[in-house]
Amino acid sequence: MPAGLRPVSIARHLQRAQKSLRVGRLSQTEYHCRQILGSHPDQPNALNLLGVVATLVGRAEQALPLIQRAIAARDNEPSFHFSLANAFKALGQLDHALEGYRRALALKSNFVEAAFNLANVLKEKGRTVDAVQAYRKVIEIQPNLFQAHANLGHLLQAQHLYGQAVAAYRAALEIEPNLAPTQSSLGNALLALDRHDEALAALRRAIELDSEFAVGHYNLGAGLQALSKNEDAIDAYGHALAKEPGMVDAHYNLGCALETLGRLDEAARALEQAISLNPDHAQAQFHLCGVLVRQGDSAGALALCDGFLQSHPRSTSMLAVKSVILLESGEREALGHVVDFDRLIRARRFESVPGFENLSDFNRSLTDHVLSHPALVYELPGAATSKGWHSGMLTLGEKGPVAELERMIEDMVLEYCREVPLDPAHPFLASRPERWRLSIWAIVLDGQGYQVPHIHPSSWLSGVYYAAVPAFVTSASDSKDGWIEFGQPKQDYDLSAKPELRLFCPEEGLLLLFPSYFYHRTVPFDREGRRISLAFDVIPED
Repeated sequence: MPAGLRPVSIARHLQRAQKSLRVGRLSQTEYHCRQILGSHPDQPNALNLLGVVATLVGRAEQALPLIQRAIAARDNEPSFHFSLANAFKALGQLDHALEGYRRALALKSNFVEAAFNLANVLKEKGRTVDAVQAYRKVIEIQPNLFQAHANLGHLLQAQHLYGQAVAAYRAALEIEPNLAPTQSSLGNALLALDRHDEALAALRRAIELDSEFAVGHYNLGAGLQALSKNEDAIDAYGHALAKEPGMVDAHYNLGCALETLGRLDEAARALEQAISLNPDHAQAQFHLCGVLVRQGDSAGALALCDGFLQSHPRSTSMLAVKSVILLESGEREALGHVVDFDRLIRARRFESVPGFENLSDFNRSLTDHVLSHPALVYELPGAATSKGWHSGMLTLGEKGPVAELERMIEDMVLEYCREVPLDPAHPFLASRPERWRLSIWAIVLDGQGYQVPHIHPSSWLSGVYYAAVPAFVTSASDSKDGWIEFGQPKQDYDLSAKPELRLFCPEEGLLLLFPSYFYHRTVPFDREGRRISLAFDVIPED
């Protein structure tokens, strides 16, 4: 062998390098690796460890060639591919990182660190469904890994799979029972399942575990507010802000709770504080305008609204509240320009759908998909649905017939853009997003179910497709029960003016498309029958 360290010396240096790495003594790890590489420049273990050190000290670009040389010498070593993936991850090259973690797992199927990092990267890339599967694989390899259960719970909750999220959080708490953030997350998931007593117990338990946990106080406040316990919510937000005065959403939610109770001066101050901390907070601006309208200051509300629209011209919330201000101010012509039903609402009834025998077959398939969806929740907190069921996002996971509905909606959005040209004089038509994505969910209403007046704040265009409509909902009926109504603002404004309304009769196969700032609701009905609609948002991505 060439002159240099003997094999026993190489083994000793490697052993010391690995031990130093385990206890975080990176300079010693580097020293031992360089001792080896001085006489054996292609020794793969030393190259890999030196690359690991480079990644850990923020020099991942230097780590890549070192680890790649190690792999060239020994391609079947899973730890080398894991190290390479970590370097790519540190550099933000996530696709290469995924490739490395998968190669490591192919060589060692129970490599839990590679499985966990793979799941984390999938989560970071927004590949929620794949990340869920990856975390389940981690748990299969190592069932007592707390963070895998907790991360799985967060992803399931984001998909509105609240029952599964509860199970994941409970599994995490079996491992680490005294972690306040996980207790708080469990409470939020239980709240969405209408398990109110359990939810509040979990939210309060989080605060018992860590009284300084500002987010815990905030989450308790949000839970109480969702249950219309606004006085208690105000107290919880006060505790949150005492711990973290700069918590924007606590100021915002506090303002909303005070507004609901009619404590308008206090509400205005809380909302103004949220805006001072985040001037781009559209919802705080929206609610402050509403408070000003209720205080009789329509001129001040309009000035605030127009000022925000100058820098945020497509703000759905502010376009909605502008329509309210114009209505209450009696400016009917200006209101008709902003809320132009004839110009801005489009309806199309589909007679057939590719891949299905007929329209009834397609609607039946949609209905079955919705009713069996694991994210279907009764009276989802924060949603506009009352006495009805609301699903999570139907564009995640197995889409089934929703994939064809996506194509139908996309075609109609493109048609809308062709038929409704840009107009610099109109606040909604002055511009449109170049890129957008779809979010689709379902609403299931039985007798006495309805949706309160609402808008879709994060969207540009919104719409609805009707898959099932009760027999009594017809255009020939004198009753408008079960129809969709546009133009009626939420009742909180206490308006003296009466709005112009536009109603559409739902039909199976009907797709409506409208600006997301148009207030709309479902007219309540109390007769037997099931009304299933699939609502959607066209969300800007530019």
